Amino acid sequence: MVMRHQVAAVAAVLAALTAACAWGQPSESNPTQADAYRVPRTSWGDPDLTGIWPGTAMNGVPLQRDPALGTRNVLTDQEFAARALQAETRLEQENSEIDVETVDTSNAGQVGSPTSPQPHWQEHGEPQLQASLIVDPPNGRLPPLTDAGSKRQAALREQRAGRGPADSYSDRSLYDRCITRGLVGSMLPAIYNAGNQIVQAPGYVTIMNEMIHDTRVVPLDGRPHTAQPGAQDNRAFQPYERQYPHLRGHYRGSGNLGGALDPSLAAQAR
Repeated sequence: MVMRHQVAAVAAVLAALTAACAWGQPSESNPTQADAYRVPRTSWGDPDLTGIWPGTAMNGVPLQRDPALGTRNVLTDQEFAARALQAETRLEQENSEIDVETVDTSNAGQVGSPTSPQPHWQEHGEPQLQASLIVDPPNGRLPPLTDAGSKRQAALREQRAGRGPADSYSDRSLYDRCITRGLVGSMLPAIYNAGNQIVQAPGYVTIMNEMIHDTRVVPLDGRPHTAQPGAQDNRAFQPYERQYPHLRGHYRGSGNLGGALDPSLAAQAR
């Protein structure tokens, strides 16, 4: 995953955690309902986020919004009907028989291709009115790379010039090698195994992802960002570290969970 995805979408991830905590919170415009609601608490007094939060239903929602929709993130009835028809057509295509002698194998095995894995290997979710997973920036689009980010990507392309797709294990992504999908990617629904579980203990929130079984432990005690293990003496570990920069968490207001990346790592990610 390109690092800009992590920085651009980290707000969306924290927003998802906020939604998990604030789910069901009433509007201040309804005092009666507001007075009746109480944020659930753990036995040690923290807001209770514990539970399983699957993203399966959102699997069919694109990460980025169609530019034609602008800042509108809710589909019209007509647009929703078109999305539902598209999902139905895709399922019919995946269940249809293919002629192994004539089928297009130029994209063999890729999801959505004629030789895509069968539907029981995938989770397409349910048609949703939400236009994109990204809600901030308001246009639902990933912001462009900075000049530094563009230079890094150009250097990587130059480094790979003339190589095959898998001349070395390092030619494949950490996701391809089932190591990690990264901080943000691990929480986004994709293909299958879109489950997320939050487990809490005093001073910590732990986020576990079904896909590749990534586990992210977030300290809440205000500790400073520290050098990552192996950063200086284990070059093989550095790609994993870049996918999982340090995160520190804290509660806001009545219980929303916020957080911050190590500023030095956030700067590198840009």
